[in-house]
Amino acid sequence: MDARELEGLRAELREVAAELEKDNPENTRRATTRMAALLEHPAFFTREGRPAVVMSTQPRAIVDWWHRGGESRTEHWLDRSATRTEIPPGVRSVIDPDTVPAEILCASANCDPLASGFINTVVAWV
Repeated sequence: MDARELEGLRAELREVAAELEKDNPENTRRATTRMAALLEHPAFFTREGRPAVVMSTQPRAIVDWWHRGGESRTEHWLDRSATRTEIPPGVRSVIDPDTVPAEILCASANCDPLASGFINTVVAWV
């Protein structure tokens, strides 16, 4: 990979980081889509030629990964060093509101997790 391509990847990572910091749904969606596509570049593959991180399609999982060390890890991939080794953070699962029973989702700040049906449903779901 030449220096221009490397700098282009760094610039794109900076743009993604800036979008994630804005913390609004539209920017997050755009940034996580860009991040998932960016991680398909061979610069972010293992020495064996496989993607180093299996990325989720859930924006919240990507944001969580980014903040728990993904940002540092992507920088490391672009500045590989024989003296520095990093283990990438795993991508956590997130609750997809489309697949979870409505009884266990609290959509408002007034949600009462101690309500009778809520606790029973959470225990059954887990």
